[in-house]
Amino acid sequence: MTAGHPVMDGRRPPDLPHLELRLPVRLGLFGLARRCGRAVAWYLRELTGESDYDRYLAHRIALEPSAKVMSRREFERWRLDRRSCRPGDRCC
Repeated sequence: MTAGHPVMDGRRPPDLPHLELRLPVRLGLFGLARRCGRAVAWYLRELTGESDYDRYLAHRIALEPSAKVMSRREFERWRLDRRSCRPGDRCC
């Protein structure tokens, strides 16, 4: 037995493809720009809370499909009221 890694016992560690950025050759410059644009759009939706309503709908439908859900306007009003009634939960 070799004195290698205690878990691996001298074997090569497995490849971790999720840790590498692999772009297909066929993607091209336009495809790369589109992928970056989608990533920026996703980030901005998460940052501004725009995707909260989508998560709310998915959660409510998963719990009880026949339940009445709030409209987007009602949800935004509820979220704003909830946020403003607890001012200690934020920095500004």
